[in-house]
Order: sequence, then structure tokens, then C-alpha cells
Amino acid sequence: MLTSRAPSVCVKGLLESIACTKGSKEHESIVAIEARPMHIHVSLLLLGAQNGNPAMRKPTNEEGTRWIGIPPRGDPVDVYLVFKNKKGKMVERPISDFVAAAERRPDEKVDAEDIKSPHTFLFAGSLLRDNGPGPRKYSSDLSGNVISVVTFGDELLCLPGIQGRGNDSLMWRVDATYLPAIGTEVILRPKRKPAPKAGKAGPPRSARAPGAKQ
Repeated sequence: MLTSRAPSVCVKGLLESIACTKGSKEHESIVAIEARPMHIHVSLLLLGAQNGNPAMRKPTNEEGTRWIGIPPRGDPVDVYLVFKNKKGKMVERPISDFVAAAERRPDEKVDAEDIKSPHTFLFAGSLLRDNGPGPRKYSSDLSGNVISVVTFGDELLCLPGIQGRGNDSLMWRVDATYLPAIGTEVILRPKRKPAPKAGKAGPPRSARAPGAKQ
């Protein structure tokens, strides 16, 4: 299991991230991670998980006048928070326990499948960006986007598909029912789903995970 210590951040409001790096987007995230995203990436690889890519656009011709959207992909990773409850006992809860659907307009129709709190994310793996003559830089280290519920295009873990990030598109808010107090040290525990049994073909990589502040 990969563990990453993180102080809890936000107790109410709409979410753009489940986890960000310290000093970045704490006001829109449930936890702030002290570890570097690049090191989390390497740890997941050592555990046998395979990264894919965040959502992106690629040109379809040499002139760069036509583009297509590339959906995110990567191995599924279940995310949990582990922390001490009020009685001092260590408890483990799926991240979906801390996330609820944002309020919708009365006239807005939403499929029930679209409002299930996210629990499984794709190991997209962020991006390496050019840095002039120097070594390329890991984008998530710079942006702080570790586990996102909207599409930034450089997150380490993400939801399937393209997730809008405009104020009127944010789908998730904090559910503080079981949320530990601000400043509580918690452990973020990504957890791989078991591989398909031999002889049984699994679904395509981009479809292996279900869709979709403290």
C-alpha cells in the first residue's frame, strides 16, 4: 500500500480536487499532500500500477489546424483516508464518504449514475514538461493537482472522461459528516483493484473505473 501523510484542509464548499500539494489549492481540496506528486507516481509504479495519460488534445494534421480530444486513461486506484477518530482509534474510510453531489437547479435533470460519489480514480500520471536546456519537470509538482475531480490536464489521478471546472459545472462538494477536524494528520491510501483472473479479458483500460474541502 502507498501511504502519504496529509493534513486535512477544507470543511465545506465545492471541490475541484480530492488532494493537492501543500501551499497550492487547499481551499478547493479535502487534503493537502506533503509528498511530491512525482514520488507518489513512482510509488504506484513500484506497486505494479500502470499510468496512462490525463485528458489532452492532439493535432490530427501537420499544420496543427485540426485537433481531437484524448480521454484520460490509466489503471484504477481506490482512494481511502485513514485517521484517528474521536476515541483515538484508527479508522479507514473510502474517499466517497467525504464527497456529495453539489446542489442542482430544480430544472436540471441528472442521471443517477452521474451523482455517485467518486471512489475510484484513474492513474493518469500527469505530464513531463520541457524546461529549456534543463531536465523536464513533472507538471503535477508545479500545479499541485494530485487527485482531481475536474479536468486540469496535468493531474496525477483523475476521474474518467472530461470534467468541467467552471463554477456552474462543479459536481461535487464536501460532506463533513465523518470528516476529521482541520489540522488532523491523515493517511491517503491509494489501493489498486485486483487484476482480472487468468483467461478472462478485462475491459479496455479507459473503462476500468466507474464514472464520474476540509
